[in-house]
Amino acid sequence: MELQREYGSDLAGISTVQIENEPFYEIGNHEWTMSIPYLVALARRVDEALPGVDLLITSAGRLNLKEVRRTHEALLASDSAWQGRLVSGFDFHFRTPLRDSMRLVRQFDPITYSRPFAASTEDHILDSRAIGFRIEVTEGQAEPYGYLTSPGNSVRDFRYPVLRSLDEVLDRREPALLRVWGVEEIAKKALRGQLTDEHRQIIDIFQTVNNRDAEDEAVRGA
Repeated sequence: MELQREYGSDLAGISTVQIENEPFYEIGNHEWTMSIPYLVALARRVDEALPGVDLLITSAGRLNLKEVRRTHEALLASDSAWQGRLVSGFDFHFRTPLRDSMRLVRQFDPITYSRPFAASTEDHILDSRAIGFRIEVTEGQAEPYGYLTSPGNSVRDFRYPVLRSLDEVLDRREPALLRVWGVEEIAKKALRGQLTDEHRQIIDIFQTVNNRDAEDEAVRGA
């Protein structure tokens, strides 16, 4: 098993597996996507190897929230043992060269702008409550992307995806989990003694107490 070769034989610490990254987002020259039956079959393989592990399926912003919901429905229909183990991951990249190349789109973020008829984040929260899956922000952008250097180097740009996620993406009835995409770049700067005051303010937000209301207040007031 590849995981055992990479990380050793004791895999008891693995709590969640992301089976594919943004499986419904068209990518590459052929813009291939993955089917729901394929993901269900892959989930079974994961469950055989790592019984009881949670399963994460991600969407690029709002683009594929409906497909994520339908995959979770298919998994629960195939085996009720998935109940309580399914996670929807929202990838929040608000400054990318592709978005910046489009004059209209660059004015919006992945919550405000999406394809016609895409599910809203509010719809997705209601789906999560009805069907029984959790929502997290899997990739909260905090690193430069191409010629766009501010993500990861600006505390204002760090607050933006955090606050937008708290307000719009995450279910305020549940504990919040926001994974930072690019935290290793800030860690490298810290190790090299290259931190600016902006970086230190970002780290202060990282270190905020793990309490939803206190965290929200601290980030807004930072």
